[in-house]
Amino acid sequence: MRPSLGLLPWLVAFARNCTAEAHRAGTAATLALALNAPNSFRDLAASGVECPLRKQGIHFVGTTRAAVEKELTLLNVLSEHGYDVPARIDDGDATRAADAALSDEVVAGFHLGGDQHLDPRQLLAGLESWLAARDVAVHRDRPVIGFTRRGAAVTSVLTSRSAEAVDAVIIAAGAWSASLCRKLGYRLPLQAGKGYSFSIALRRQPQRPLYLLEAKVAVTEMAGRTRFAGMMELTGANTRLQPRRLAALERHARRYLRDWATPQNAWAGLRPMVPDGLPVIGAVPGTDNAFLVTGHAMLGITLAPATANAVADLLDGTDDPRIAPFTPARFSRRGPTMR
Repeated sequence: MRPSLGLLPWLVAFARNCTAEAHRAGTAATLALALNAPNSFRDLAASGVECPLRKQGIHFVGTTRAAVEKELTLLNVLSEHGYDVPARIDDGDATRAADAALSDEVVAGFHLGGDQHLDPRQLLAGLESWLAARDVAVHRDRPVIGFTRRGAAVTSVLTSRSAEAVDAVIIAAGAWSASLCRKLGYRLPLQAGKGYSFSIALRRQPQRPLYLLEAKVAVTEMAGRTRFAGMMELTGANTRLQPRRLAALERHARRYLRDWATPQNAWAGLRPMVPDGLPVIGAVPGTDNAFLVTGHAMLGITLAPATANAVADLLDGTDDPRIAPFTPARFSRRGPTMR
């Protein structure tokens, strides 16, 4: 625990949202955006953005059968919303036969064939190239220090170098979004959920993305290396590496794989998280032309195109009913209270 005036209220609100009813409602709302994610990325590629999407599914594996059975039971809730969930669990021999990189400690698993993945760095590079080809101005190293307003309308964005007149503002600053919202008089209960990752050049690389159940670690091939990612640490908006966290990540992950090597490229990133676990998408309370896009936690890439389409509709004055559960007004005294 860390001393924080913001963390304790956030944890209390988080606990209040840990109910079966909230989970069912949140799952349904999130899947309404997520189920069309593959088509959204294909549309993005068709528009000229390079974003290689690989359909290899994801293999859930466990060192105990109980962990695998529990995970499949949880995922069966998704099948009610059209998500393709397997009907059976493979034993250890079948699971290891499907991927020679798995160790003898893996005793069961199952495969979700519909899942797809991409390298976020390639996606961002593709978006940057697409924007550059269309002469879109990208201002780097210009921290936003404030806004000017005329009533409910934001008229300009103040940066460390200039004031930029605007027709509309979209705040999509991830774990740093709350500080920008405060400059508009809106307090967003957001915490940064730190995740850790490292890469290894394994001699036997996994044949497909893995999820190591007891370790809660995701494993994906990226740029010729195997990337391991996991952990959830609430220590503020910083990317400082805690050696003991990395050591724990490695200790838990190495049980699942053969031919372990020395981890490299240790890295920490921040997930924007609000107490009810749902994205925050919509107008900033008290403004007419400022919009907020954050709180996607670990689904930022998955929900990105669908979220962007919804925000584009908002800019055109059209409401997408799928984002109604994600309104920022649920955290505002001007709007509905949190569940």
